[in-house]
Amino acid sequence: MVPRRVALAGAFLAGAALSPSPAAAQPGTEARGFVGRETREIVEICAVRPDTSRYLEARAFCHGYLTGAYSTLLADRPAGAPPLHCNLPASRQEPIDRFVAWAQARPEQLRAFPPNAFAQFMDETYACPRR
Repeated sequence: MVPRRVALAGAFLAGAALSPSPAAAQPGTEARGFVGRETREIVEICAVRPDTSRYLEARAFCHGYLTGAYSTLLADRPAGAPPLHCNLPASRQEPIDRFVAWAQARPEQLRAFPPNAFAQFMDETYACPRR
């Protein structure tokens, strides 16, 4: 199923990478704005501290990027399919914080295509009980 994820997420990533943002070379950024070619970059962006000058931009990019990646997973499912993930928290920040910790604990994931790493995290963390 990963190849379908890659194809759909690739279209999402292309749009996200081309979105301009104010420039300042920081971890996970380029002169034209944030990028997310590898999970490492997304993790760096999502882990920016609130006292950082680009916190609001980083948080918005992180939420938008990972929401888009998850929406792509959902769009790839047939109508009427059982839920993909269960027991999702009410806040958006909680799974993002957990994803950052999950990725940092798995160095092999840091070079992965971010939507694929996020999908694996969601599958491992929020899997629905088998019936």
